[in-house]
Amino acid sequence: MKKILLILAPFFLMACTDPNVQCEQSENVTGIITGKFETTCAPVSAFERFVIGNQADLDSVFGTLYPNCIVPQVDFENEMILGFFAQASGCEVLFHKDVQRVEPLRRYLFTVTTQSCGNCRSNFSSYNWVRVPRLPAGYTVEFLLRSSED
Repeated sequence: MKKILLILAPFFLMACTDPNVQCEQSENVTGIITGKFETTCAPVSAFERFVIGNQADLDSVFGTLYPNCIVPQVDFENEMILGFFAQASGCEVLFHKDVQRVEPLRRYLFTVTTQSCGNCRSNFSSYNWVRVPRLPAGYTVEFLLRSSED
């Protein structure tokens, strides 16, 4: 039995590290999202959900811990930043982002759907930062995490 496992072990390792295993599509960004918020920084807090509506909030999320941190400018008169931490495992993982304005409930619904490709167990994570139109007065943000396997 040990000999069989030793013979098969390299094949299992190759299947988990095959660099050619990739998702067949790219990440989707849909709904009212106006763009991604690309930053080289990680937040200084351990929160998993972020609603950033002004410069003071942005400064407190990213702080000054990282001197080489690049935080893009945001026009807070017209837009805001949402972030939603998610993680999944696979040879490659895509994080599909969607924000919908739900009028009857007076909320934005931010859904992140993870798509894992391949049989690897490599862990991937993302804060899924996006730009959206400024939240109307009286609205809230609801966060929903899904897996494409669900």
